[in-house]
Amino acid sequence: LESLTLEFYFCDCRYNIFQVIGANCKNLITLRLRSCVFYHEVAAILAESVPGLKVLTLRCADIEKQAAEVLLDKLENLEELYLSLSPTSSKTPFAEPRFLPPLKDEAMLQKITKLREFHFCIGYCMPCIAETMGESYLQALNLPPPI
Repeated sequence: LESLTLEFYFCDCRYNIFQVIGANCKNLITLRLRSCVFYHEVAAILAESVPGLKVLTLRCADIEKQAAEVLLDKLENLEELYLSLSPTSSKTPFAEPRFLPPLKDEAMLQKITKLREFHFCIGYCMPCIAETMGESYLQALNLPPPI
């Protein structure tokens, strides 16, 4: 298994799921995760359990800034990082400095520039819509596929 998509319907993302994935999916290079809140504790277990990830997509209500830093520091093979926050989040990332956006932090920007590709959005941009609904949905609306 090289690619996996997980959805967590509760805000309590189980840490041990990443340990199970790491132990059983040695060839995993792409992980797409949808969750309520992504904290640094979860990021640390993910990075430790699945260190070979090259592509990581996080679509969450909130992503703790420290979680993004842990991922950028510990996932040495990471080439692409996609972060998407919900526009209906109970904690807007602009109001609380411990949550993203990362583009206001110089140290974070330095880490991001080492990636081949980085995407950050709040709400629903074309790549997020395509991932959620599929490219056929975009074609039905006569919209171009995402880059």
